[in-house]
Amino acid sequence: MKKGLVILSAMLIATMVGSGIFMSRSEVNANETHDNNLSVSKRQSTVVGNLDIVKLYMNDYYNQQEDRIVEGREERTIRIWTPKTYNPQDTSKRYAVLYMHDGQNCFDDATSFCGEWGIDETITEFMEQRGYDGTIVVGIDNSNYREPEMKPNWVNEESLADRYADFIVNTVKPYVDANYNTYTDYKHTGVGGSSMGGLISFYMAMKYPEVFDYEVCFAPAFLFVSTETVADYMARHNLANRNQPRIYMFCGGMDLDAQLVGYVEPMKNAIIANGYDPNKVVTNIDMSKGHNESAWRIYFKPAYEWLLGL
Repeated sequence: MKKGLVILSAMLIATMVGSGIFMSRSEVNANETHDNNLSVSKRQSTVVGNLDIVKLYMNDYYNQQEDRIVEGREERTIRIWTPKTYNPQDTSKRYAVLYMHDGQNCFDDATSFCGEWGIDETITEFMEQRGYDGTIVVGIDNSNYREPEMKPNWVNEESLADRYADFIVNTVKPYVDANYNTYTDYKHTGVGGSSMGGLISFYMAMKYPEVFDYEVCFAPAFLFVSTETVADYMARHNLANRNQPRIYMFCGGMDLDAQLVGYVEPMKNAIIANGYDPNKVVTNIDMSKGHNESAWRIYFKPAYEWLLGL
């Protein structure tokens, strides 16, 4: 009996991978059972600095049973990390802000499904060793509808992904700017994520080039969009003549990244061919790395160094 279950499981996994239907460890996290979440929460916190957790509401949400977007008040968990030297009373000192998807995986082993990005440790190191002024990092936890929220429709721009992006720009960002000592302009604002989070970050920076000036685009799921579709989108929005956010694309070559790595360079070449400044796009491929937080933790450091010009 056990042998049969093992064979069936292997067949299901092979089918999912072969069809392009996959979930990274970050994506699985949204579908954990209550018991699994309880065991994760018992891990010791690894946060370096200060982490505030607030609840904000996304008015439109996805009804999975009916396969449509409906009006409502969906509570979302927002994790706002500030450096340990951050003083809320000192309004003379302002900070840049980075918005990250899958917030539960950004700062803390206690909330991540399988390791964290270590963004708090990396920025703390830059501040202590290089005199960097610091960044406030805002993590938006994923929901049970992670894929539709991060899979934009580039043609009609009316998907749940557009509503999720609008929520970050028009609800989360105003809240952060009103309650923290931030620079509010686009030159001090970035967005980032991995896998589907890399795809939606790429989309958001193109949709809101006057809001975001750079993006962390790791293991982007470009298999869900063609280079021709992106080129049409750029033309419609006149991106050749607007602000062009800096893009750092990283992808590994192992396990799930093996499906994604072949799309990275063609997408880079496509946007450059359609007017994007080649000096604002960097790709970094490490075929020895897989689709996981440990790889993203390693490459967040050089990505952020380049994006900020450190």
